[in-house]
Amino acid sequence: MPAKRKSQEGQALIIILMVMVLSLATGLAVSTRTTSTVHQTTNLANSEQALASAESAVEEILATSNLPGCDANCNNNAATIGNTHLYKSAKGSAADCTAFPCYRDFSAGGDWSTGAIVTVDNTPDFDTNTPFTFFLEKNDVQQVWLDTSGVTSLDICWQKDSEAGPDVALEIIAIKDDSGSYSLAKYAFDSEALSRLNGFDGSLDAGRDIMGSHYNFCKNNLDIGSTTKALRVRSFYGGSSVVVAPATGQTNKIQYQGHVITSTGYFGDAQRTIEVTKTLPQLPAIFDYAVYSGGALTK
Repeated sequence: MPAKRKSQEGQALIIILMVMVLSLATGLAVSTRTTSTVHQTTNLANSEQALASAESAVEEILATSNLPGCDANCNNNAATIGNTHLYKSAKGSAADCTAFPCYRDFSAGGDWSTGAIVTVDNTPDFDTNTPFTFFLEKNDVQQVWLDTSGVTSLDICWQKDSEAGPDVALEIIAIKDDSGSYSLAKYAFDSEALSRLNGFDGSLDAGRDIMGSHYNFCKNNLDIGSTTKALRVRSFYGGSSVVVAPATGQTNKIQYQGHVITSTGYFGDAQRTIEVTKTLPQLPAIFDYAVYSGGALTK
């Protein structure tokens, strides 16, 4: 009997130890999970706050009318470093804002770690080697301003929607100003014009690689004349990346088309960046069926 009792006592001790180990493991697992959840929740909250800071900064810059310097509206809260324009709150002067990081404070009497760096740059003038590039959704329109460019001939290239998708066609409306008398000239290009029977011009030039991307279709040396003030480019049958450049041999450049606003928001350890392009004024695509449908225009 004594030997059997000792054996039973040993088994009980092992069971107790196993229960303790399982309890400890369970406690550690729960604690780790709780800590991880709290950490994830904190990171998510910080990330959302950083994004809100970045968006708030962009909204404030978009509300100013004198981009990119913003001197008239931002007073001493704007500083220029080369072509980069930094914005900060009134807690510091423009003289303090001479290098990164330069924070904008969005909280009432708040923390310098809460805010955003904002840079505003002009889109450059575009030449033959650095064309104006943009993406068009199906049936969408991009307006390209030319009124200060002096460009009279253009190369225009575009891609297929996808390798398996349909070939994309383009319609181009040139808005002309002949000494105050406005008129329209329309062009339409489609590599599948014969099979689609849409009346578009199917005599396209071979595609080519431009700035590291392949463009399937091109129309080179499109003569738009010297009085064209703007182009409206529409994509049919699918979305497409489009490039517009002065034709080879043209020395004039396409003027800048707007501003690129980059805002990086900060909160705690989180950082979020957004980029917004503020274009020159243009009417939505629906106006092509009314204002730009044809006939004479009156300013």
